[in-house]
Amino acid sequence: MITTIASTRAPLVDLHARFHDVLPVVQTEGNYAFRTLPSVEDREDALAEATLSAWKRFLRAVTESVAIDPSDLARRAVASVARRLHRRSLLAA
Repeated sequence: MITTIASTRAPLVDLHARFHDVLPVVQTEGNYAFRTLPSVEDREDALAEATLSAWKRFLRAVTESVAIDPSDLARRAVASVARRLHRRSLLAA
């Protein structure tokens, strides 16, 4: 069974393959940004949230047929999670 995203008409497998190229950039950016979190679990949670944010931004870019810059996408995804963590005072300024 091939699953597609309704607004893109692209098979989900193809989208995952394209996102696979972005994922290492998100992980590198996230590991650097979240290195000061107090525990390994907090770092892993923040990285997972950044990955989800990047996936959602990636799907939006594909849906709107916008060029995807992996470093910009990763930076924005990590920044959105970092802002939330900063508000909760888990991440130092």
